[in-house]
Amino acid sequence: MAFLDVPARLARVLLELANEEAVIVRRPPQTELPAMTGATRESTNKWLGTFGRIGLIRDEGSSPLLLRPDDLRRRILQPYVPPVLGACGPAEGLRSRAFM
Repeated sequence: MAFLDVPARLARVLLELANEEAVIVRRPPQTELPAMTGATRESTNKWLGTFGRIGLIRDEGSSPLLLRPDDLRRRILQPYVPPVLGACGPAEGLRSRAFM
């Protein structure tokens, strides 16, 4: 699990908590889900919101629904590619000063 990024770890946990109908059968307390993903509460909530906005999940009150479980499974299998330092934006100046 340590090699997965936060969205992949969250997707894995959500799939583990869901039944065959893609309904989360046991909604963990707000403090437990971050512990299960190994991420902060803020990061976990951010990614839950992102998953909701892009249509992967829908909050059904006490029973959240996984709308696209296959896409969540694919997200777990995607390799995490870290951003390249200095590839764009303000880091460009940092790269030129720090590594030249």
